Amino acid sequence: MKTVAVSQVSGLKYQMKIDGVTHSVICDLDTASGGNDGGLDPKQLVLGGLGSCMAMNGDDGGRPQEVGHPVAQHHAHANG
Repeated sequence: MKTVAVSQVSGLKYQMKIDGVTHSVICDLDTASGGNDGGLDPKQLVLGGLGSCMAMNGDDGGRPQEVGHPVAQHHAHANG
């Protein structure tokens, strides 16, 4: 099972560091929402994760793409 650890960046109200086993990502809100605009916001991270899964697994029932097989670009939009 894949796990991540989420921790608040010291001194920054909305900035979070998301740590996996070998990689980290910063999540933040834009300045208009009270953040420092130091990373993708939570909605962008969710959409990015879903879009990545779609691109990696294809739209053909979840079978992985063959190595070197071009992947169509996917777009996802969220409002709010």
